[in-house]
Amino acid sequence: VAASIVARLQDANPGATLTVRDLAATPHPVLDEAALGALFTPAAQRSGEQASRVALDDALIAEIQAHDTLVLGVPMYNFGVPVQLKNWIDAIA
Repeated sequence: VAASIVARLQDANPGATLTVRDLAATPHPVLDEAALGALFTPAAQRSGEQASRVALDDALIAEIQAHDTLVLGVPMYNFGVPVQLKNWIDAIA
């Protein structure tokens, strides 16, 4: 279904840029204590590991901000979203 929607959007906007993010193939890390610690540490005081972890989230945020349209092709399990999508939402929120 998502591929069909994307194809129709591309037909309507031939110059549009398409970015595909497969969270099953490349899942985003879980928002854990270490990630929260990195986010709450001032940028100038972050360790290299903390800076790298924050950069992952910042890259996702920049990716979302660069696009006008977002198409999500997501299964539902027991009326909920997969953990991979939840981790992605946590990262950009």
